[in-house]
Amino acid sequence: MKNILVLTQRDIFHKKAGGAERYLFNVLKGLSEHYKITCLCQNDGSQKDYEIYDNITFIRFKTNLISLIFKAMFYYKKNRENIDLVIDHTNTHQFFTFLYVTKNKRLLIVHQLALEIWEYYFPKYIGKVLKLLEKLLWRLSSGMAVTVSQSTKEDLQRFGFKEEFIWIVKNSIKHKYTSLPNTEKEDYLVSVGRLVPYKRFEDAIYLAKKLNRKIFIIGEGQERYKRKLRNYAKRIKADVIFTGYISEEKKQEIVEKAYMHIFPSIREGWGLVISEAANLGTPSLVYPVSGCLDATNYGKAGFVTKGIGKCYLLEKFLSIDREEYERMRICAFEFATQLNYNKQCEEFLRVIQTIIENT
Repeated sequence: MKNILVLTQRDIFHKKAGGAERYLFNVLKGLSEHYKITCLCQNDGSQKDYEIYDNITFIRFKTNLISLIFKAMFYYKKNRENIDLVIDHTNTHQFFTFLYVTKNKRLLIVHQLALEIWEYYFPKYIGKVLKLLEKLLWRLSSGMAVTVSQSTKEDLQRFGFKEEFIWIVKNSIKHKYTSLPNTEKEDYLVSVGRLVPYKRFEDAIYLAKKLNRKIFIIGEGQERYKRKLRNYAKRIKADVIFTGYISEEKKQEIVEKAYMHIFPSIREGWGLVISEAANLGTPSLVYPVSGCLDATNYGKAGFVTKGIGKCYLLEKFLSIDREEYERMRICAFEFATQLNYNKQCEEFLRVIQTIIENT
């Protein structure tokens, strides 16, 4: 049986695991019936250092990301004779496998590039420098890649990846409904996601205030940014409920009854929360950016603004009539049905088989 080494910062059981980790675990479960999978990742302090789950071997280290990158390199060098493929799972960062693994034995899983995101975490000029360094890093990393969206594929092509070596394997979601739910909608709005600056939840709060509607902000994140959002909501006297982390059932209940899901992120791999909301019969309003355009089928399965900025959100929202709203609910629901777990696993397995057969 062929051996695959998977490098990822977090596994699905990590306290901070999210959509990227769920994607990885889904496809690895599908692979584990055909290949021997070893996954190196961080230990969040509560996990076992060594564990076998669903035929996947997890080796976890209680360390920071920089140290983990070196541990991964040393592990590969020690065991490379027995490793047929290395999967470098990247979600705005990577393991620099281009430095020690040959091109035909390494595969990147790329959810999204950071690019504009840097400027939301660092002063303007430092952010621009980091953006340039990231572009250089992607050029050095060019090779085989799996990504989740056409937008990210196009990003990779701009940085030297060849089209024939990039495969799109979309995300999957848990489908609560197989037909469009007839839930009676309430007047409030909802915004779901990890509370980090580049997702611009303050724009959603602004929209709710201008419309004189309540908005639920569902998710956890950075304490500093959460304080900023609370202070902003208080300053403009917006009706905001910050739920923090809540159960999946409670989240679905709130989203399903919401009139609209507002998701003003400036970059995503695939806006997974957009697709999840669509399955619950709630369309999304987004900016025209990577990942969000893909998840709304470029405006055919969700509402897309003309530009980036809170005024564009308000302009688009006010332009939507009842007929367009109901039509978009249907289109969004139907588009989300494509994100199927079995299809995701089958497509990823075909990619791996193609690579290993040609190695």
